[in-house]
Amino acid sequence: MKGRFFIIRIKDLIYVAAVTVTAVIFIVFLLGIIADADTKTTAKLAIILDDFGQARDGVDVAMGINRKLTCAIMPFLEFTEKDMKAAAAAGHEVIIHIPLQNGINDNVKWVGENAIKTTYTDNQVRDLVTAFINNIPAAVGANIHMGSLGSADRRIVKAIMKTLYERGLYFIDSKTNARSVCSFVAEEVGINFSENDVFLESKGGSEEDVKKLLMAAARIAKKTGKAFAIGHVGAENGATTANVIKDSIGEIEKMGVELVYASEIIK
Repeated sequence: MKGRFFIIRIKDLIYVAAVTVTAVIFIVFLLGIIADADTKTTAKLAIILDDFGQARDGVDVAMGINRKLTCAIMPFLEFTEKDMKAAAAAGHEVIIHIPLQNGINDNVKWVGENAIKTTYTDNQVRDLVTAFINNIPAAVGANIHMGSLGSADRRIVKAIMKTLYERGLYFIDSKTNARSVCSFVAEEVGINFSENDVFLESKGGSEEDVKKLLMAAARIAKKTGKAFAIGHVGAENGATTANVIKDSIGEIEKMGVELVYASEIIK
């Protein structure tokens, strides 16, 4: 009788051990899934492509990218409305690419006929920014086109940001000027604000250079949780940058970095 009881007890213990081991394996499996999912979603990269609204090189490629992009469109140009509608239809985010004075003797062909100048009054700046917003009604934010001189002028930047803030738009400093006052003014105004991390064409704009900088931006996102990268379509770099982005999506996602709208990681 005792021997039989002893055998039964062993069977019970084996059964309990087997159940316990199975449960542990299952829990580890679930934790692995959760950890893997977390890795894939915590690192976020927002790619902003500037200069929509004018030259066509790269526009169709960018619109065909089946991931989240943020398209910065210049106001009051030949293709402004067309690019705004195309970006919205493609599932991309739209922001205003605000033309801002770059230097003392700007080339109008580059900075744009509607560029905000540092000689403008506050009311002139507000009226012009309001017109930009009305011209691109799908926009949820804004960044600067050129603007090295203007982004260092606290009064001008404040007038721009206050107008955007009142209309519920965010602002991203493209960091075209190391003397930019945008971060200080943004804190004062209270607007949702972030700064660019990587310019994708800053090393020359070849496919190889753009790819290196794009992957550098992905590594920043992986390390810090988020990153912004700015590139261009049109005259600045043709279709090169858009093509590199399209061809690099798989590699970026294998790193556990998700492409998101700028608005998803703005402060």
